[in-house]
Amino acid sequence: MRLRFALVCLLAACTVDEPVDDGPCADETRADEYAAGITKDSELGGYSATLVDAVPSPPDTGENQWTLEVTDSAGDPVDVELLAMRPYMPDHGHGTSPATWPLVEGDEPEQAVVYDMDLFMPGLWRIAVEITPEVEDPDEVRFFFCAEG
Repeated sequence: MRLRFALVCLLAACTVDEPVDDGPCADETRADEYAAGITKDSELGGYSATLVDAVPSPPDTGENQWTLEVTDSAGDPVDVELLAMRPYMPDHGHGTSPATWPLVEGDEPEQAVVYDMDLFMPGLWRIAVEITPEVEDPDEVRFFFCAEG
């Protein structure tokens, strides 16, 4: 009987339904949809940040390089020395080591670049662009991306 069943399955190309793993981001609704040029406003509304480019694109696990343009409410570029990136996984309650990543001047004067930002595991990441002006309250722009891994 088993031989007959096996033969019927073989001839009929039977398959066993196995659960499909669509990855950690399949049902994630909190992530921003990545597109080069995505712009977000800061939490307090005094700044905007545009993600000019990301490598890899979209952001993923491992080392990431982002090129940003951060402007104040008047549209003027923010000094790169006032900027830092803080990646954090809200579902896991942890960030990265180091906790913040410095930005440096990019190829264009208004651009800031972060190199080797390590998103070391799959899942939802909140990447905050921290802005620490000398005369105003600190503020931040938050990007949310889900790293597939």
